[in-house]
Amino acid sequence: MKALFSKTLVGVALLCILVASLNVIVKRVASIRWDTTQGNVYTLTEGTRSIIEKAKNSGRPVTIRFYMSNPEDVQLPKEYVDYSKRVKDLLEEYSKASGEAITVQTFTPVPNSEEQDAADLDGVQLRDPRMDMPQSSNLDDYDYNNLASQPYYFGLSVSSLEKIETIAFLNPDLERKLEYQLSRSISAVTRKAKRKIGLLEGTEMSLGGSPGGMGGPGRPPSVIYRSLAREFEMVSIPFDVGPMKPGDTEHPFADLDLLLIVHPVKINRPQSPQPGMPPMGNTTLELISKDTQYAIDQYLVNGGKAVAFLDNQHFVSRFFDIYSAQLPFTPQGRHPQWYKDLYNLFETSGWEHYRSGLDDLTTAWGVDLGGSEKPMVYDPKYTRPVMFERPLNQMLQREFRLNRLLGQIPTRRDQQMITQPLFRGNGLMAKFENASLTGDHPVTRDLSSIQMVDPSPIVGKPKTGLKMRTLISTSGRAKAVPGETAHLLLSQADGPEQVTSNFQSAAIKQQRYPVAVILGGKFKSAYTEDPTKPDPAADTPPSPIAPAPSAPPIDAPLLPEGAPDSINVPAEAPAKAPAEAPAEAPAEAPA
Repeated sequence: MKALFSKTLVGVALLCILVASLNVIVKRVASIRWDTTQGNVYTLTEGTRSIIEKAKNSGRPVTIRFYMSNPEDVQLPKEYVDYSKRVKDLLEEYSKASGEAITVQTFTPVPNSEEQDAADLDGVQLRDPRMDMPQSSNLDDYDYNNLASQPYYFGLSVSSLEKIETIAFLNPDLERKLEYQLSRSISAVTRKAKRKIGLLEGTEMSLGGSPGGMGGPGRPPSVIYRSLAREFEMVSIPFDVGPMKPGDTEHPFADLDLLLIVHPVKINRPQSPQPGMPPMGNTTLELISKDTQYAIDQYLVNGGKAVAFLDNQHFVSRFFDIYSAQLPFTPQGRHPQWYKDLYNLFETSGWEHYRSGLDDLTTAWGVDLGGSEKPMVYDPKYTRPVMFERPLNQMLQREFRLNRLLGQIPTRRDQQMITQPLFRGNGLMAKFENASLTGDHPVTRDLSSIQMVDPSPIVGKPKTGLKMRTLISTSGRAKAVPGETAHLLLSQADGPEQVTSNFQSAAIKQQRYPVAVILGGKFKSAYTEDPTKPDPAADTPPSPIAPAPSAPPIDAPLLPEGAPDSINVPAEAPAKAPAEAPAEAPAEAPA
C-alpha cells in the first residue's frame, strides 16, 4: 500500500506539474499571434512601432472606437464579417504594443441608440448597401445575395483629446492599407503641431494653385496638394530663395521637415498691359539659380530631407510651347515665301530646351540624369507611346505673327498639313509595376504601379559618404536613347505604331536603368565657397588715374611788373594805334 500510495502521490505530483507547465505554455502562446496572412499584413512595421512609441511619450491618450452593425441584423456579407475579425486582431496588436496608451472600444450601433449617436458624432455614417454594388453595365455581375439587407455601420475613429480622425468605411479591398491608415491617424491626433513641407515648384506645375491674371479665374490646388495639406503644413518656397543664415527663424527653410522640389523652372509669359489688350513681349525661361541651389545644398548639408521630381526632357515646354512642334517640311528655293517665313518663325521662336535639374548638386553627389546627352528611356516591357494634344486655340490668341502666316496658306490641304503637328505631339508613357518596384522599401512597398512621362535614366556612382538605393528600375531590355535622337523619333512618327517601330529599330545597347533612387548619408557641400557672396573684385574701387608726366619747363620772358594776369580776365579790345604825326620837313642845310 505504501508503495502504491507513493507512486500515486508521485503521479499526482507529475500530473500537477504537467498541468501547471501546460497552463504556463498556453498563457505564453496566447500572447503570441502568428501572422499567416500573405505579406504579413498584421506584423506591425518598424514605422508603426515608432509612431506608437511617440504616442506613448506624447502624454495624449489615444482611443480607437470600432463601429460595426450586428451582422445578423443587417445580413452583412461573410467577406465583411471575416474582415472585421482581422481588423479587431490588428487593433489588439496596436493596444498591446502601446501598453495603456491606446484604448480600443467596440460598439454595435442600432437605431435610436447612444452607440448610433456616438458613431454619427465621430463621422462614421450609415453605409447604403447599394454603394457596394460593382460598377458594371453587365447585369450578370450584380450579386444581390452578397449585399447587406439594409444600411449598416462599418468604420472606426481615432481620437485624442480634442483631435479626431475617422475611417468612415473599412473597405476590405484596401486591407493592405489599413495599418497605414491607422498609424497615420494616431500620428495626426497625438502630435502637437503639423509637420512642415516646403514646396519649391515651377510655374507650370502650380500644385498649390495660382491666382488668375487680370481678374480672371485662377487655378485651384491640385489633388496631390490638398491631400498633403490635410496631413502637413504646406509652406510655399520662393523660386529665388537664398541660403538660410544661422538663427534666421523667418527663413522659408526654418523648421521644415521636408523640402519638395517639383520641376523647378519658371516660365515668364508676356502679360496684357490692360484688359482687352494683347500680351506684350516674349516668353522667357528662368532656370533655378546658383544661389537657390546653394540654399538647397546647405539645407541638405545640415541634415535636411528633400524629394525632387525633375523633368530632363523638357516635356512641359513641349506641351505648352507651340513652336516645339516639328514642321513637316523643310523649305526649298522653289517654295513660296510663306513656307520660308513660317519655317524661320519656328526656328527662331521656340523656347530654349532646358532641364529642370539641380546640376551643381547632382554633379557633386556623383549621380546625374543621363549626362550631357539627356537620354530618354525606352523600355518595351513598360513603355508605350502616347499622343497628347496642345491647347492650340489658347496659344494662338497671343501668337499674332503665327496667326498672320497661317492666314496666308492658300489651300485647306496645306493648312491641315501645317496645323496637325501643332495640335498634337508624341511622348513615351512608362508604367512601372511588379518587379520594377523595390518591394522591401516603405516608399514603394505598397505601390502597385507608378507612371512616368519620358523618363530618364539615373546614372553614376555616389560619392564617398553617400549610398544610393534604387526604388524604381527598368527591365533589362531598356534603351537610353540620346535626347536629340529621341525627340526626332517622336516628331517623325505619325502615330503610336510608328513611334514603337522607330525606338525598337534604334541600334542602342539594352540594359537595366534606375529611374528613381534614394540617396542617403552625409552630404558634403557642392561649393568650396559661398556663391552668394559678392565678388571682391567687383567691390574694389578703380585704381586712381596716374598723372601725366609733367612737361619740361619753358624759358619764356617774364611779364613786365604790373602786367595783368591773363587767367580768367576777359580780353581787352586792342588799343587803337595813334595817328601818325606828319613828317617834319628836313632842316635846311646851313649855307
